[in-house]
Amino acid sequence: MHPDLINTLNVMVLNKKNINAIAFFGLIGLTTLSNVDFSGTNQLMLGQKVETEIMKKDDQQKTIVTFWASYDAESVKNCQRVIKESKDAEVILVSLDDYQSIYEDALTKIDANNVATKSLRVDKDSKVLADFKFNGEFKSFLIDENGYLLEIN
Repeated sequence: MHPDLINTLNVMVLNKKNINAIAFFGLIGLTTLSNVDFSGTNQLMLGQKVETEIMKKDDQQKTIVTFWASYDAESVKNCQRVIKESKDAEVILVSLDDYQSIYEDALTKIDANNVATKSLRVDKDSKVLADFKFNGEFKSFLIDENGYLLEIN
């Protein structure tokens, strides 16, 4: 196995133990990961390029994509936290609520009227879920300006 790939894998394992994602990229650099094939994985991996229709291709800022549903109290709290703490990142809230009225009511409760916040409701067959390899867990994904995944919470 190539030494750069071994370093990449070691840092990825450490990162799961809350090592700062920025340190992760500082140690290995994004170019190392460009040769890694992620196609066989069933989840997104740190350093992987994320391509999805909900993110602008020419956007030059970090993006946080957060999956949530009004029936999951923890994911609603996470949305509130992400909106409050995201200073220089665009926030995209992706709801899995079945009904538009419930979704809209929940948005008002989480105060998603932030200028840098975009929200949408998707169904279980959405391409967005496939793009993020959604497995039923409500998570947030921090994506850098170039579309590479920095952190998963």
